[in-house]
Amino acid sequence: MRVLLAALAFFVALPAAAQDWPTRPIRLISPFAPGGSNDVTARLMAPRMQARLGQPVVVETRSGAGGMTGVDIAAKVPPDGHTLVLGTTGAVITAPLLSANRPFDATRDLAAITQAINVQVPVVVPARSPYRSLPELLAAARANPGKLTFGSSGTGGLPHLSGELIRITAKVEMVHVPYRGGAPAAMAIAAAEVDLALSDLPVFMPLVKDGQARILAVGAPQRLPFLPEVPTLGELGMPGIDTNNPASIPTTGTGC
Repeated sequence: MRVLLAALAFFVALPAAAQDWPTRPIRLISPFAPGGSNDVTARLMAPRMQARLGQPVVVETRSGAGGMTGVDIAAKVPPDGHTLVLGTTGAVITAPLLSANRPFDATRDLAAITQAINVQVPVVVPARSPYRSLPELLAAARANPGKLTFGSSGTGGLPHLSGELIRITAKVEMVHVPYRGGAPAAMAIAAAEVDLALSDLPVFMPLVKDGQARILAVGAPQRLPFLPEVPTLGELGMPGIDTNNPASIPTTGTGC
């Protein structure tokens, strides 16, 4: 499904004798809460990987710290290729760079194997929200500095940084509320715990279809074909914000 922002990739410390791999069950870490696009992607891929590799592939959820908790676990295991993590650009690159104590060095401790999925991050509000458009919401935020809240799938991730870029571009003050993944952020929107939220589009689509949420904008170059009524950020006066991720992730690690 080509819906389209935080590029997910498998990261692993590869074994020296790759021809003997795998020799036992593979541990696949999903570093975000269950129910989000990361978790769903891991569980969809695990049985296909198992069939191809001839070893069980066990999905393990280890969420926290914007995805860094799960990635850090993978970065610190012995480099034998039997522990993989479905990392995001935010969890692997940007969140550690924003951390006072970087828990791992992606270029040293991890090696990228492949891109698994590419997703878009929309701006979403609860169905009961009084704001029918992003300009209307930003006008309210401008009139009430620091009163509106925006949720994301975690501090330092691309949804969080996209929200901050919108905030800075629009010159408004909003309070960031980080969650442990896209699914908790979607639940917060359904319950109207936050005024708006940004996370992977797939976690919001069920809410949109059920009438529990509205998408105000997407950060794609053009309108998405399956959401033709939703404007892009460029159309709303923010042409420099594109939430399609170029998958700029390291491809080697000295642990290989």
